[in-house]
Amino acid sequence: SQLRLRWPRQMFIRSSLAGDEAFVPALADVFPSPGGLPFTCNVRADRMTERIADELARAGAKVVQFGVESGNDRIRREVLKRKISREQMIQTARWLQARGIRIYTYNIVGIPGETPEDALETLELNAEIGADVSMFTMFQPYPKTPLGDRAFDMGWSDGSSAQFSSTFYHNSMRNMPQAHRFRNMVHLFPLAVRSKLVRRLVPTLTKLPLTPAFAGVDFMYKTTRFVFSLGFVDPGDFLAYSGRIEPKPKPEFR
Repeated sequence: SQLRLRWPRQMFIRSSLAGDEAFVPALADVFPSPGGLPFTCNVRADRMTERIADELARAGAKVVQFGVESGNDRIRREVLKRKISREQMIQTARWLQARGIRIYTYNIVGIPGETPEDALETLELNAEIGADVSMFTMFQPYPKTPLGDRAFDMGWSDGSSAQFSSTFYHNSMRNMPQAHRFRNMVHLFPLAVRSKLVRRLVPTLTKLPLTPAFAGVDFMYKTTRFVFSLGFVDPGDFLAYSGRIEPKPKPEFR
């Protein structure tokens, strides 16, 4: 018998080299669209240029991912130590979108010292960016890290890894103020980025004890976006895919 692998419809390049003005043109020369397989890659908004956007499009990039993390300038700069400006993120998105490349952003809520109002700024920045898919996760207070220590000093975390949940979509800080609101944000924000109506309702909805219901909506929304908008997964895998993990090759025997 022969083993045949069915791969996803595009390749994922997990490399910061996508922000290198020397690397990306070389990639485009040897891996051009339409002859090459469409791919997804990570970039940093503070290293992005219009030339890199041109070359990514020439190489066949379908989706580009970058970290927003927080839309609140104080949280992003002083707490997360990310020296990337709002303007750089918005400009990065504009360059890519003008070339038909879709945007996927990474975000965190529940950062030590963050308030629900601060987190709403992250939602609004993603909406301004116009992200096709925005991933929101709960902050994890890893022990012996600066932010883990900060969470412990604030009394949000007990400093032990035993407290950690099995996924970063759940809260791992037992004493976190308004924890239910942040959990609801993780599930509501992805849809709210794309819907003005949901954004208007978010301040009220996040106060409600409906986390399981919101999680169900989030599951279906993100799965649909991953399959039909970003093309990460073959439609035949739609029901099996949660939108939270990268698909694995499926062995087929004949």
